[in-house]
Amino acid sequence: KLTSIKDAFQHDLELEILNLGKNPLKQISSTAFNSNVKQLKTLILDQCDLFSLPSMVFVHLTKLEKLDLSRNKLETLPPEVFLPLRNLVKVDLHDNGIRIIGNVFNQNSRIEIINLSGNLLRSCGRAFHGLQNLKEVDLEDNQLEAIAKSDFATSPSITNLILKKNKIDQIDSDSFLYLDQLKNLSLAYNKLKSLNESLRNTPELENLYLHSNRLNEIGKQEFLNCPKLKKINFSNNSLTEINGAFRNFESLRLVSLSHNKLTTLTRKTFPEQFNVKKIYASGMYLFFSNLSLPKFQRKFQ
Repeated sequence: KLTSIKDAFQHDLELEILNLGKNPLKQISSTAFNSNVKQLKTLILDQCDLFSLPSMVFVHLTKLEKLDLSRNKLETLPPEVFLPLRNLVKVDLHDNGIRIIGNVFNQNSRIEIINLSGNLLRSCGRAFHGLQNLKEVDLEDNQLEAIAKSDFATSPSITNLILKKNKIDQIDSDSFLYLDQLKNLSLAYNKLKSLNESLRNTPELENLYLHSNRLNEIGKQEFLNCPKLKKINFSNNSLTEINGAFRNFESLRLVSLSHNKLTTLTRKTFPEQFNVKKIYASGMYLFFSNLSLPKFQRKFQ
């Protein structure tokens, strides 16, 4: 296995893909990727035991589109490390030890996919500021405690946002205000007691995962502008009532309410045009009122 790539690229190469993954490199010199590999479009450096990156290590890789630095030991990133990567579309940093991300991506205007799952981030800060083309963000399994209004305010193209397995107990009411393209949102396995009407302007939202939180109530105005919702998972919360929050969901097909504290589920909970195919409601002493509709299928297992 390779332990060093110093002086490895001595001749001008037309390489577009370079996979150095699973080599115990530990460190990479600032001159490792010289102008001889300037044609690179994909660079894979996963599982290389990297604990730091020189600030100018990618200075010649101006055509790079995909960068994989996952499963290393990175705790910090130099602020300017991705600055030369103006064509970067996808970056994978999952399973490192990154605690602070800063605004390290702020010059990567073409970036569409960022994976930061499995790190130690306590806040997003300005990490996604100004990323107009950003579509997918994975922040699963970090240490996030809150979602602020500014976190995604300037990234309106996000369609998939994964925030599960954090410590989030607070969401600003305007946290998702500008995410009018959002289709899939996971906030599962957090500490939320309230959604704070944060989803009132997500008109493209289709799949919402809120299971394993501490929610005790869903307000009537909670999903006021979510007409395309198809799947909702509220299982493993402390819900005692739903207050007709699903009344506007004519696209709704699947609802999971298992392991809550609900006692009654009525016809008024759902839209007049009833298109729900499945309701999961195990783990509760639940009374169904006027839900004997031919399309409806209850699931208790």
